[in-house]
Amino acid sequence: MAINARLLVDITSRTITGGSADLVTNGMVLTTSDLIPADKPALEVTSATMASNFFGDDSLEARFALQYFIGLTNQQKAPESLVFGRLIAEPAQAWLRSATIDTDLVDLKKITDGAFSITVGGSTINVTELDLSSATSLSHVAQLVATKIGDTVTGEYNANLKAFIFKTVATGADASISFATAGDSGKDTATTLGLTLDAGAVRSSGADAMTPAKNLDAITAVTANWTQFTTLTEVTDETLAKAY
Repeated sequence: MAINARLLVDITSRTITGGSADLVTNGMVLTTSDLIPADKPALEVTSATMASNFFGDDSLEARFALQYFIGLTNQQKAPESLVFGRLIAEPAQAWLRSATIDTDLVDLKKITDGAFSITVGGSTINVTELDLSSATSLSHVAQLVATKIGDTVTGEYNANLKAFIFKTVATGADASISFATAGDSGKDTATTLGLTLDAGAVRSSGADAMTPAKNLDAITAVTANWTQFTTLTEVTDETLAKAY
């Protein structure tokens, strides 16, 4: 005797009308990359190229995105986007990332009396007499600038993003760094280095380690445009323990 399927499972009716769009199932992958701000821990990309441009061609994120957007053979519909969620299982540094730097090294080396103001960990630092004439590379420029700010920060140049990044030595929710502003005297290096809000700089607050639940809530607060997730790296019991 035939048994009505409704007696075994709860079935919700759904009608697909002619010409209707297929359902889109986007994914989210957790990454430990600190290029994503801790206070806005999600980045949505719509192509593998976007992931490569942000994380770098050889990054785990770019390789994952390439496979993700290629998808499975004979799939009915490719996903429209991929969300990268930042996994914050350890206390995070605060950082300031410059706008895209279009000024070349030759022009930056002309700065011999640069000045700007910046606040790190609640203390305002007035940088003066910044001399970049000895710089041998853009990475060296970042190091010279960081040295003038003081031992509370480190400086680096990200060739992929074409941006300077200054990170606090301190970690956790109390770690902070502000956008730079013009100094009282000397050449306005804040704008030249793209470290102002108006120039397009990006800032990330420090953060305490998050529990998995809190981490996912923070990601969802930025975007909920995903239905399942995975991780780029293995999440061990030790990693989870640090987040509690």
